[in-house]
Amino acid sequence: MSLRLDDEKDLVAGTIAGGFRLLKFPDALEAAYRTDNARRGAEVIRRIMPWVTPLWVAAAGALLLSFGDTATPWVTNSLLPVGVAIGWLWAMIASRQLEKAVHLHVGLALLVAQFANLRTVFLLGEHPFSLFVILQAIYLLLILFTLPRMRLLPAAACAVLPAVLALVSAVIEGYTVDWLSFAQFYGNTVMLGIVIGYVLEHRDRLAWLQTRQLDIGMRDLEALRLQSEAESRLQRLTGEYLEQVAGNLTATEIAGRSLRFLVERTAVQVGTIYLVE
Repeated sequence: MSLRLDDEKDLVAGTIAGGFRLLKFPDALEAAYRTDNARRGAEVIRRIMPWVTPLWVAAAGALLLSFGDTATPWVTNSLLPVGVAIGWLWAMIASRQLEKAVHLHVGLALLVAQFANLRTVFLLGEHPFSLFVILQAIYLLLILFTLPRMRLLPAAACAVLPAVLALVSAVIEGYTVDWLSFAQFYGNTVMLGIVIGYVLEHRDRLAWLQTRQLDIGMRDLEALRLQSEAESRLQRLTGEYLEQVAGNLTATEIAGRSLRFLVERTAVQVGTIYLVE
């Protein structure tokens, strides 16, 4: 939905002046914000993927080479699903589908990776590598609430859903679940992520509004400049025309000079004046 410049100016100024506690704009602004937010989110993902991929390869390789069979459960159950998520995002980038639904693709990738991490925590139990997988899950939470620019509610859903699925899977497969420890390491981190996500989204929305307001101001200045140039040109042409028809001229001379003046300044091919008697 497109807005007239004056309507957009009033809407942006009113939203900034009134403040917004809920993370939602008026409908016309909300649609524009989400479109721009998705574009910026896709750009962030494209920029970080060349860094994330070699780090993942290096981590998996180092684990297998350094710890061998000891690290196999971690690599198989946690790092490989993370690699699948990374591969999915690369496929979406290559097919140019990322921009069309960036939050959906990123959310699914992080959901799969986080489910694998949490399931691996239950699988490893007291194994020393369990701590590293826990840290890996916390890193993914921080990424979820910061880099992809997802809205708060979808981000929270992508954080809670894999935890529920992992707990159900652990119970079905008969793993030991330390509910208190799980709530401490994951629940507290999710709550922190929600707070961080709220603050970041609020700041992002405010910055977007201020940028929008600045852009409107620049468009206003450009419109005033064009109007001023048009008025100056009209005054100059009026003065030149009055010079052309000044003096004690006949109607035929006035008509001829007027026609010549118009033809020269409008670049037309033919000009005609009809005299009705």
